[in-house]
Amino acid sequence: MKKILLITLLITAFNSKAQCWETVSVGERHVVGIQNNGTLWSWGFNADDGALGNGTTWSTNVPTQIGSATDWKEVNASSVHSFAIKENGTLWSWGSNLKGNLGSGSTALYSLVPVQIGSSQWKMVRAGSDHSVGIKVDGTLWGWGDNQDATVGDGTFIDKSTPVLINGSTNWKMVSCNLARNIAVKEDGTLWAWGQNSPSFGFLPADPVGGQAYVKVPSQIGLDTDWKYAVAGNGYFLAIKNDNTLWAWGGGANGKLGNGSTTSIPWPTQIGTDTDWEMLEADSFSSFAIKTNGTLWAWGRNILGNLGNGTQNDLLVPTQISTSSDWKTVTTSYNSTTALKADGSLYSWGSNAFGTFGDGTFVNQYSPVLINTCALGTEDFTKNNVVLYPNPVQNRLFIDTQETQQYQIYSILGVKISEGTLAVGNNIDCSSLPSGVYLLNLVDNSGNSTILKFVKQ
Repeated sequence: MKKILLITLLITAFNSKAQCWETVSVGERHVVGIQNNGTLWSWGFNADDGALGNGTTWSTNVPTQIGSATDWKEVNASSVHSFAIKENGTLWSWGSNLKGNLGSGSTALYSLVPVQIGSSQWKMVRAGSDHSVGIKVDGTLWGWGDNQDATVGDGTFIDKSTPVLINGSTNWKMVSCNLARNIAVKEDGTLWAWGQNSPSFGFLPADPVGGQAYVKVPSQIGLDTDWKYAVAGNGYFLAIKNDNTLWAWGGGANGKLGNGSTTSIPWPTQIGTDTDWEMLEADSFSSFAIKTNGTLWAWGRNILGNLGNGTQNDLLVPTQISTSSDWKTVTTSYNSTTALKADGSLYSWGSNAFGTFGDGTFVNQYSPVLINTCALGTEDFTKNNVVLYPNPVQNRLFIDTQETQQYQIYSILGVKISEGTLAVGNNIDCSSLPSGVYLLNLVDNSGNSTILKFVKQ
């Protein structure tokens, strides 16, 4: 009975610290996110381009804070670079700059830390493979980076190292991009696209740009004025209209259009008859959506288990993932998927080969798994008058206490790993612990227990 109570207390304490995420974005091999206290974090593969933005080239499979600012608002990650917007609307970028995709105007090949891009106020920014697009708060549309496929949208094929104005309109609502294509929605509900026109942007045969290999400036798709939301996958598009119907077109490999087959669709076509779609996400060959009732749906390629239905079989139609009805947002890449629930808890699944789950392991999962990654900093423990450092730890864990205490280290399932006595000024040797997340139970001379979390790298 005592063990069951302790396990319950441990799990309660652990889960209470799991609900701290405000937003998150998955790149191909790394993840960036913002916690609800406005701090910026990253984890996964770093390499030499500094994709994690933490000032190093070291990879990590646990969230690592970027700087100390507490006013971050939005993030977006691509395969090699990332963006973040602060509460004051300023734009910051880091990672690879090989094609000028950071927008900083610098000739440096990368940046290991976030650098501010001008002084403008931005509404949203999306990172493609080597190009970027964004909308400022004044409703203007901008592009920069690699332009060999006319992805910048300025009518040329010349790379741009700083943001350039695309089109003179001031009523852009949202924009999305992928490898060589972009799609955007205006406030008037019209739908626009530019970049490489293969397999199909959805232009009708009579459209002037319909037969062109490259569409060099934003061009309207059809005449409908009731588009609400659209995202660009690799060679295909997904969109939602004002009546919350789901639409798809482009390449159909692996069933990523959700039309029950792997055939392509040349122009926007409604998928199913449901009228309760709210949010979409697309990547290379996998598609996701969240309905107005908070349920999560997926279809397309699933060889790495990144659809989350517990298998590695492709899905040709939208299929509900888990029975939960409190999903808030979902973000995916070629390798893995991460989603947030309404309470701020983080879930991941798919391939974890690059540590993109952030759980301290490299173990793959084929269905959504709760990732308890919050409260990693020492500031979260000050309310207990106990400070752990360093956290994450590699060798010795130091505990700043004022008296000798008994300690026990547990796994999240309540399995005791070790125990001992911790004298003032001493530390705990964690070098033999496998990488992962652990709970430390400290008991003082009065019998009071304090449960803390730490990560072993």
